Amino acid sequence: MPRPVTWLPRIREIRESVKASVRSHYERSEIERLFQVQARAAQQLMKIVGTAVKVGRSRLIERAALETFLDDLFESEDTTGALAQRKVGPPPQAPRRAIRSLVLVDRPPATLNSLPHNLSLETGRLTITFQTVQELATALGALAVVLDNESEKFAERYEVALPAQTLSEDEVQAELDIASMYEELAELERQAQRRK
Repeated sequence: MPRPVTWLPRIREIRESVKASVRSHYERSEIERLFQVQARAAQQLMKIVGTAVKVGRSRLIERAALETFLDDLFESEDTTGALAQRKVGPPPQAPRRAIRSLVLVDRPPATLNSLPHNLSLETGRLTITFQTVQELATALGALAVVLDNESEKFAERYEVALPAQTLSEDEVQAELDIASMYEELAELERQAQRRK
């Protein structure tokens, strides 16, 4: 008698987690965590889903394919039988195409409007409060994403505006005198070149 599939009673929870995810792909370690299985069982699950793509040395499955797989099992009257059928039959093959976007995190990227609570900004000042290095790294990572994606908005909101410089009449005259002197030197050099 085959061993019972430990994650089948949790299929609703797993399915909701995948549907709520912003990931584009799952790698084996995420399948292990999501289904609470060992590495070998996660590899077998990836084969059953059947749409793994190779990225470097990793094999990934598309979130959409995993979601379809879970939907099919969830909507089946006999989930154990439907899973057994998927194991016996050939896995569905995804059309070969390049990965257009790859998101391997469950949370959306940080924006100016969704910075971590321990990071505060005001014009010309950034403050990060933290108790662990992980909290600091998370805040710095979010800030890096914001600076990469929204640098112009960030600059508009938080850069210190430099006061416009106004020159006195004497300073303006001194600038004009220096420019005139450089022009005279350039003219003398041109004349010297023509004589040669």
